[in-house]
Amino acid sequence: MTKNTYPDNPVLQAIAGRRSIRQYTADAVRREDALAILEAGRLAPSGKNSQPCRFLPIYAGEPEREELAKLTAHGKIVRNAQFLIAVLLDKTATYDAVKDCQAAGAAMQNMLLAAHSLGLGGLWIGQILAQEAAVLNVLNLSPERFQLMGLLTFGRPDDQSARAHRQPLSTFLLKSI
Repeated sequence: MTKNTYPDNPVLQAIAGRRSIRQYTADAVRREDALAILEAGRLAPSGKNSQPCRFLPIYAGEPEREELAKLTAHGKIVRNAQFLIAVLLDKTATYDAVKDCQAAGAAMQNMLLAAHSLGLGGLWIGQILAQEAAVLNVLNLSPERFQLMGLLTFGRPDDQSARAHRQPLSTFLLKSI
């Protein structure tokens, strides 16, 4: 699907147009936009409607941002982002490990698409999962209760070259339609 395949369908246009943005301007993310992004995450599907995801928002200037930047190879991106969301599973609300991880992925994708629709850029950082214990410590969250699923960075895009090559649909199909 190319960006103009469905010109009258804003959802398919957002999916086709969204890119992983790694450079942001210094412009702040408005509170209303942050709330809209978080709301999009809340509305994601989950197995048995268990709603196990929890979101910890972090703005530029908060000390957690710098501490998180030190815990990932993508520290420059974290430092440059104007708004971050740590996505976690609340172990008291989970019921199936695979479905709960899928719910977190759906929430993160919803938030990235919401950001794109608001003219913001975002990036899903999974590499930070290797430092889960340290991240939970920085965020002052209990590892007995929470499991880190990822860190999302957001801001106004300052990376106009972010155009990932996507393989054709035929590469993904195990059977022709």
